[in-house]
Amino acid sequence: MIFRNKKLKGSFQSFMKHPCWIIVLIAVSFGSGIIFKQHFPQPPYIYQESAESHPSWKVCFTPTSRCLPLILTAIKEAKESIQVQGYSITSPEIGGALRDAHRKGIKVIVIGDKAQKTAKYSQINSLLEVGIPVFIDDKPAIAHNKIIIVDDLTVLTGSYNWTRAAELRNAENLLIIRDKELVRQYADNFQKRLLKSKKHNLIVLKTSK
Repeated sequence: MIFRNKKLKGSFQSFMKHPCWIIVLIAVSFGSGIIFKQHFPQPPYIYQESAESHPSWKVCFTPTSRCLPLILTAIKEAKESIQVQGYSITSPEIGGALRDAHRKGIKVIVIGDKAQKTAKYSQINSLLEVGIPVFIDDKPAIAHNKIIIVDDLTVLTGSYNWTRAAELRNAENLLIIRDKELVRQYADNFQKRLLKSKKHNLIVLKTSK
């Protein structure tokens, strides 16, 4: 360190020879750590994993935590397939992630509730436009599942609808599970609902000349 003031240089050298400077540095470091932690907290979602390496799980709760990043990451990391069931599919972020996955060659298939055919902000038309097959499960009163199956290895489920309201306004839960047997049951149920669903076609809105 360069000092232009000789008195200041002498004072600094005397301080460095004294053992108390170590205590001062420790105190400054500790205080800086507290400030950093306050301004840069840990990721807001809750991450928990079982003691065993497999199966594993993560859980997230809104509105106190942000769950959308977990959903987008799961979709982005897909290698082969993404199967979606949704009562409400209106999130543009999730819709965009599914379209991106399709463009990368990932097999994406969607089953929605009949309300999605006319719902405001529904993403199903934008999914159909890029070639993602969409089916409507209209046999039950409502198709209330909220499920995303990734590569037949991971399932995302819970009360969380695929909507912005679920992320920003509602009190919801999202559970991400990696368990081969459990995911197989979800995948089997997906196929059962798919067989009872009707293929949906792109709705082209007519414009006046």
